[in-house]
Amino acid sequence: MDAYFQDGLRLSNGMTNKNALAGLWWGGGKGIVSYNPENNRTDPKIREYLFKEYGKFNTSLRGAYITAEDIGTNVVDLGNIFSTTRFVTCIPKEVGGSGNPSDYTARGIVAGIESAFDYQGTTVKGKTICLQGVGNCGA
Repeated sequence: MDAYFQDGLRLSNGMTNKNALAGLWWGGGKGIVSYNPENNRTDPKIREYLFKEYGKFNTSLRGAYITAEDIGTNVVDLGNIFSTTRFVTCIPKEVGGSGNPSDYTARGIVAGIESAFDYQGTTVKGKTICLQGVGNCGA
């Protein structure tokens, strides 16, 4: 459990640094959810219950933390969180949200890579770019 919390703190620190470098006024938190290994975490009923409870917990923080989609969650999960809290982003488009943020994040990554090359006085053209961890954004 200690390693679990340490990883949460490491991720939180990374979010703080990333957002500070981008000049954003928010950031610095990371929500982590522990699954009971005896339960099937892909079961929609279990996920619905879990994320509604997470939303209730998030409400108790009174806006000190706003949660969003990340590894292991999806738009349905965020919709369940939204059903119990307003402190959530990336909610389904059908309820007025932005949906899955991966395309926007990927575009930001590409823009960052292009900007880094531009800063060096060159372009991406003809270069090989390596991606580590090809999840939703990398895809």
